[in-house]
Amino acid sequence: ARAAARRRLQAGRRSPRAVPLATPTATVASTPTPTSMPMPTAEPSPRATATPRATATPSATVSPPPGAPIPGAAPTPIPTPIAAGSFTIRTDLTQPSGITRSQLAAFLSGTPLASDAPAFLAAERSDHVSALFLTAEAILESGFGTSTIYRRKHNLYGWGADAAHPLRDAWSFPSAAACIAYVAWAIAVQYLTPPGSRVPPYGAPPGAAPSVATGGDFHGPTLLGVSIDYAGSQAWAASVAALADEIQRSAAAAG
Repeated sequence: ARAAARRRLQAGRRSPRAVPLATPTATVASTPTPTSMPMPTAEPSPRATATPRATATPSATVSPPPGAPIPGAAPTPIPTPIAAGSFTIRTDLTQPSGITRSQLAAFLSGTPLASDAPAFLAAERSDHVSALFLTAEAILESGFGTSTIYRRKHNLYGWGADAAHPLRDAWSFPSAAACIAYVAWAIAVQYLTPPGSRVPPYGAPPGAAPSVATGGDFHGPTLLGVSIDYAGSQAWAASVAALADEIQRSAAAAG
């Protein structure tokens, strides 16, 4: 199954691009950050044309609290695992994947991403972003964890990278788990939640002011919707869907 996934990876991989929820500029850096946890950093300066969308400051904690729906989002439906072989570019990414830790770990076994299976599932529980999507996108962007950005910066998604200076501009994270947690939160807030509400900055202490606007790039909670501003290509959506479906079929075959 992984051999087929690797072939799809080579056929559909896209160039890294910068899509951080908040570009770490001098303005953002002045926002107080909890000192108990490390935070991702950008190397050494972002693109001059990058404009921060909000004042969120990335850290290695999760906000909102695990299990809490994002304010302003539609009520979370009763979890219904996606049927094997049905993951498409129109799949609702806020729905539970139904995949287990052992099934996901089995698919990733023998790759640098094998130990990240728990983090993908934890992000799904915390932010209601499909673990199948998070895993497939990580495979696509990191080449099953073989990319230099992943190895040097624990950055599975090429977050903050651009075509001109991908390694320099990609954000650094203290761990792969911290990267997964932050990116899941950012995607949930920016791409999967309708506009019209605000949430506290990522990693903010309880009671922090809700200063981050939701839905800045919302076009529906599907791969097709996310692709409009996240990747600018339906080919990216098709590649991620194919990988997610591959994982799902492998899990179903394993039982």
